Amino acid sequence: MLGGRQLVKDYLQKEKIVMTTPLLADSSGKKIGKTEGNVIALNDKPEDLYAKIMALGDDVIIKRT
Repeated sequence: MLGGRQLVKDYLQKEKIVMTTPLLADSSGKKIGKTEGNVIALNDKPEDLYAKIMALGDDVIIKRT
């Protein structure tokens, strides 16, 4: 990411930023994604996307420390 940021600066003379976020994990600690078979894809039908997100427990979205 930082290498790509430097390339944009060098070749296009534009300043770019990089933002990262932690991966979502289910309540057992497994990441949410294709390899685990529980992917939430942006190109899912809206009703499927809503159902998948609503099926996640509160502990997945709100991390207690």
